Amino acid sequence: MTRKLLLIIMFTVVSTVCGAQHIVTGKLINEKDRQPVMYANIAMLRADDSTFVRGTVTDDKGVYSLNNDTVATVLRISAMGYGTVFVAVPNTRDGGPTGLGKIDMGTTVLTEGAMLLDVVKIVEKKPMYAVDGEKDLYNVSEDASIQTGNASDALQNAPGVEVDVEGNVTLNGSSVTVWINDRPSHLEGEALKQYIKTLPANSIDRIEVIKNPSARYGSEGPVVNIVTNQRMLKNSFVSFGANGSSRPSISPWVSYVYSNEKFNISAYLSYSGSDWKRAGQSTGVMMYDSLHPAREWQNHSGTRSWHHNIWGNLNASYEFDSMNSISGWFGTYPSFSNDKTDDTTTRTDYDIVGTPHNMSYLAGSQSSGSNNGGFGGLWYTHKFDKKGHQYSINLDGNWWSWKRNETSWRHYDYQPQMNYDHQIASNDLSGNGSIGIDYSYPYSEQGEIETGLDLGMGGGYELYLRDTMDADGNYYCDILRSDSSRTHDRDVSAYLTWRRKWGNFTMKLGLRGRYAYSSSSHDGLPEYDTAVHHFTASPSVHLSYRTKDMHNFSLGYTMHTNKPNAESLSRYENFGIESYSTGNPLLQPSYSHNVDASWNKYFEKFGSVGVSATYRAEADKRGSLPDARYVDFFGRVVSYTKPYNVGDTRQADLNFNVMYRPSGFFNVRLNGGVAYRWYNLQVRPDEWVEKGMPSWNVRLKVWTKVWNKVELFVSGDYSSRAISPWSLMYISEPRKGINLGASADFFDRKLSLYLNCNDIFNWNGWGSTTENPYMSTTSQNKWNSRYITFGLTLRFGKMELESRAKTGATEESGGGQG
Repeated sequence: MTRKLLLIIMFTVVSTVCGAQHIVTGKLINEKDRQPVMYANIAMLRADDSTFVRGTVTDDKGVYSLNNDTVATVLRISAMGYGTVFVAVPNTRDGGPTGLGKIDMGTTVLTEGAMLLDVVKIVEKKPMYAVDGEKDLYNVSEDASIQTGNASDALQNAPGVEVDVEGNVTLNGSSVTVWINDRPSHLEGEALKQYIKTLPANSIDRIEVIKNPSARYGSEGPVVNIVTNQRMLKNSFVSFGANGSSRPSISPWVSYVYSNEKFNISAYLSYSGSDWKRAGQSTGVMMYDSLHPAREWQNHSGTRSWHHNIWGNLNASYEFDSMNSISGWFGTYPSFSNDKTDDTTTRTDYDIVGTPHNMSYLAGSQSSGSNNGGFGGLWYTHKFDKKGHQYSINLDGNWWSWKRNETSWRHYDYQPQMNYDHQIASNDLSGNGSIGIDYSYPYSEQGEIETGLDLGMGGGYELYLRDTMDADGNYYCDILRSDSSRTHDRDVSAYLTWRRKWGNFTMKLGLRGRYAYSSSSHDGLPEYDTAVHHFTASPSVHLSYRTKDMHNFSLGYTMHTNKPNAESLSRYENFGIESYSTGNPLLQPSYSHNVDASWNKYFEKFGSVGVSATYRAEADKRGSLPDARYVDFFGRVVSYTKPYNVGDTRQADLNFNVMYRPSGFFNVRLNGGVAYRWYNLQVRPDEWVEKGMPSWNVRLKVWTKVWNKVELFVSGDYSSRAISPWSLMYISEPRKGINLGASADFFDRKLSLYLNCNDIFNWNGWGSTTENPYMSTTSQNKWNSRYITFGLTLRFGKMELESRAKTGATEESGGGQG
């Protein structure tokens, strides 16, 4: 009887389970010519809360098929160029088909325009692309063709954003800061790459591209903000993999996440090791005055570096109720390095009367070091309603420690009395922490106010000891080249922004004020103690307008004030082997004005075209120009640096972009532009140098994803000779390169592989010229820029949780904290 009872129970359970399993099939055709609609997105949603269950795409015959084990489900059918269709699946418990089998949804006809079947709720459709204040918006939720992809696929379609096959994110070729749900992601390196590769596109509401951030962000560099919308169910997910390259390097990693309706915890751990070589050569002239050289040299160098890095982070979040949530994060990143350098220098020094002296030498160094750092924080959010009225409180902090031991030597060909062997030990320790509060109040459907306050403090300690070998082979402490110093910083920052919409026109005004105190001191030398207080104000204005036929216009302005810190004001002299540097008590603030304007036109079936212009003017720019000076301590002319307000700089850029995008999984991008850089800098008292130079660049990238599994791309770029926008009197030589890459997903994305070939023709190197009339240099560095990178990822668990595999997302609006 027991055995029979068990068999009956097992049969009942199996029958019940099987009775709840069905295969839902159907076919899509278009109304115009009754042809199949290929690669349309089919998403299965729960009817009660619209939670995404699973999805698929139609084949080349317009046919779809997917499992259904959920009561009262709805199919969301969407395709590029067609309206979104919602179709209710027959309820198997209310007279629908029973038993294991198929539920045939028949043929669905898609037409251009909005269409709802069985579930009727008509709302205004958001444009796929739009501009709002300082933000270029890509509404991923409105892009039917991308829903079965991941965040990397979605970013490929965001204005100006590119993601290479390894997961590196750039904006018009430049690095960006990635935010998640209006907060810094706290993700770097491989952690950020894996988050982007594993976050499903259907969990993203929109991507905000902010080229010229307003006072809200407190950043001069561009920001990409990913806003999610997914609510997770109870489940766990684990993934691990390894990346490597032919340089060689290797980087294994593992990630785990557990989540239920209220609690989420995730962990990530990775290791990376690399071994690379570089060869370089340089020539230079150091002038005593405009007529007499002090030194001429030619140098050949070789470097080999070994690096080992570990990255680990732990994130947790808890939702008390729909109005209150808290999240926390902690991470650490120890690293270890070994470097070896060999130099051969042919050098001629001249005394003041112009007599040449041969000072050629061989030199080398070998160093080992360890870096240890960590970060952590808490974030609490309280909502007053579901319309955006809320405040959040955050605690944030990090620390960093760096230790290095080095041996270096230099042996002269004709002046053996100048030979030296040194042992160097250095130890740096720094840390900072902050507490902040942000408050947002949408006072109407068209207006919003945001404000925030941050209080921060930090400090650091640096110990530098140099021991020199004497004639008897014994080491003694070189007091003049050894030092221990301390820094202290205090910071108070507040911002206020006001945003108002009039139809499709948006205006956003902002102001960020900052009070900062910094001090520096050198142990045992109180005469060099320095402290400085300063206040800065950074206003911003952003205007945007969009038309119904998807023309988008924007205009923005920000101003930044850059104050000198205490170290740059100190008179303390740092002596090197043949150089020295010091601060400047007379250093003044510098001011920069940034203006950007853009026009973009988006087409439903083609893609987009656009033009943008930026202008940056900096007055009283601070910088250190190397110079030559006779110093009694050395007994000859040596190089020295000292910060000055060296003058004014200007830079103007005019860029164009064309994106051909017939589907969400194929696009061709052509970006390019022309620029003009100009400076007028003071190199010595009453002596100025002025220079202007045009430059141009172009980039072409073709990216596609076939069968919803295999991703392919090829890209090429060229940059002409140009004045650096950041370094004084620095001219970069032309650069060019072509990259190829591929990646693929297998077994329902349980396995992913990628392969990338960087610079297939081995063109790239690095060359520069410094046009300082008293310290001019020309240098060329070359490494093996042609190399292969590869990676493998394995995933286990519920795939809907992969959006949390690298971040602790919370709340139904998708709040995420990396």
